[in-house]
Amino acid sequence: MSTQIVPETSAEVTNKSNRTLHERVQTGFSRTPSGKIYERDIKDIFSLLMICLKLDECSNFSKVKLNPLHKLYPFTFYLDKALETMQNLKVCVEQSSTTTSISYSINRDLSLALVKKFYEAKLIHSAAQRTRAEPKHNVPLQPTPKGVALLHSYCKRIGMKNADFPPILKSNFNSMNLVQFDRDPVTDRILYSEHLIQLLFKKMIGMEPNIWGVKNEPDQIITIDTMNEEEAFEFFDVAMGSGTLHSFEGNNDWKIAEHVNSRTSEIGNKTPGAIISPFYHRYFSNPESDSHVQYYVSSVGVRHFAFNVFKTKGTEVVLNNCLSGKAISQWLTDCSDILNPYHAKELGNLLLRYNLIEPILFPPSKSCAVRFIADRDCFYSISQLGEKVGDWSKFLRGEDISTQGVKNIVEVNLLGSCLHKLNSTDEDFFAASTNANLSKILLKEIIKDPGTKFLFKSHLEKEYCSENLDAYLQLRQFEVKVTTLGKLLQYNSVTSDPNNDNIHFQIEKLSNACLSQAYHIYFTYLSLDSPFVLNIDYKLRAKISSIMVTYASTVQEISTGSYEKSELLETRLESAQSDKNKVGRVLICLSEIRIVFSEISRDIYHLMEVDSYPKFLSSSTYKEILSTVKFSE
Repeated sequence: MSTQIVPETSAEVTNKSNRTLHERVQTGFSRTPSGKIYERDIKDIFSLLMICLKLDECSNFSKVKLNPLHKLYPFTFYLDKALETMQNLKVCVEQSSTTTSISYSINRDLSLALVKKFYEAKLIHSAAQRTRAEPKHNVPLQPTPKGVALLHSYCKRIGMKNADFPPILKSNFNSMNLVQFDRDPVTDRILYSEHLIQLLFKKMIGMEPNIWGVKNEPDQIITIDTMNEEEAFEFFDVAMGSGTLHSFEGNNDWKIAEHVNSRTSEIGNKTPGAIISPFYHRYFSNPESDSHVQYYVSSVGVRHFAFNVFKTKGTEVVLNNCLSGKAISQWLTDCSDILNPYHAKELGNLLLRYNLIEPILFPPSKSCAVRFIADRDCFYSISQLGEKVGDWSKFLRGEDISTQGVKNIVEVNLLGSCLHKLNSTDEDFFAASTNANLSKILLKEIIKDPGTKFLFKSHLEKEYCSENLDAYLQLRQFEVKVTTLGKLLQYNSVTSDPNNDNIHFQIEKLSNACLSQAYHIYFTYLSLDSPFVLNIDYKLRAKISSIMVTYASTVQEISTGSYEKSELLETRLESAQSDKNKVGRVLICLSEIRIVFSEISRDIYHLMEVDSYPKFLSSSTYKEILSTVKFSE
């Protein structure tokens, strides 16, 4: 294990005089209790790889320049280059007084497994062979809109300056607004509630039926105001299959937005000034296509055909707006941050569980009454509740040749939904949260429920203060970790075997994780050099800064990771006293940090409670969700 991944400095922060304030060295991935690598780590390594590959619009053009008929694919790389680069991933983020250095060293076998995982998660695809299901040597690979969206989030999170952003983030490849799920910090399971599933469903089906046709216009991407003036950059159009760049001057503030086009117009009648995605293809957008990636914007909803014909007792029934299981799964994997395609199936099960879609159980549909199947031959209709939640009531569910046939379908579908609720096993893969009563909701209930928290965060982003919620949540996670550490220390003090090396190792590992998170919170939100500086009392800022700088010279985080048992015992016996002294200094540091962090957490909560919370309750977003929830109560 220790040879597979060795982050040389997984989080190293130095000032301009080259004094290291914090450094963490780790010899293995952090894993869930079930042994899986946390998805956030996989996303971070993917983003680091994209940065270190230094992709630009001319990537690999030289390989085909002698063949004028050969298509040119911008921002591409080859598998061998990726495997070579992953042996030394490193990025440095410089601020006015500090530099953060993040680096990984990954061996070739693990690198290959990770690249395959990136491909399966639809973070990359084969630019020249879009139906290819896995990466191959000598076939150009390219980041997908989903991969670019994750890269953008990562660059902002680590505080990278806008001028240092990879060129792909300033191109029309950056068009996806991903649905991002919160996860349990221990198990890494997706946190959901009925409110969140309703919001996901409403976004998934779009504002209107997304009926596919070969003459449809491409889904357009345009610029709108959402970024600060100092973060503005030129947004340019890269045409897939050519080396031409079309300059586009955006506003001082920008964001990628999706626009639902009229799907009855010819492609030639494009909106003036619109930017066309290089991922657009009239046939690969077919909901039955085997294209690895189909969606480059998330607001247009699942693509489907205008109607489908089903048979029951010798009678043909025509139903409008039927969604295939494959189309639903494709949208979920393309337009959300899930990395495992199996999770798309489980989200489909939740859509069934909450009666938003209903399986069609008549030929040629092969749907199952009790579980979601992500197959092109399995069809689902929008339920009556789904029509109301998605505001689709104005669109006809179907025009039947036999009214009795439609009645039979609805009755059987409702029975299927009830059976599904009795046999559901979604809790094995997702962590459910208690739904809040939205009519008289408190701020703590908003934050607790994944659905209302998603809406609240969207509101804060519009108000340019989403960092308040982000910091508060990270401070709460820190508090939980430190509380767990305290229980472990208490157990160690009363155990019959005070020299238990395994317990000592767990204390050491958890204390290091707490300290690393504390420095991350400090350098992200609390120091004057932070990329997202919080508006907190200056006395609190001075107090936490004093603690962090003071202990930086005496606390050196201990290397942790996965070792063989014999190696672990030998190492501990050789340096037991030294390690105990280091852990002791870390614990003293954490006790002081915890006190100040608790004060800062209360300050941030109070700020949101007196300012952001009342504004959210009077916002159109909140009123809209209130009207939606009434249908399900």
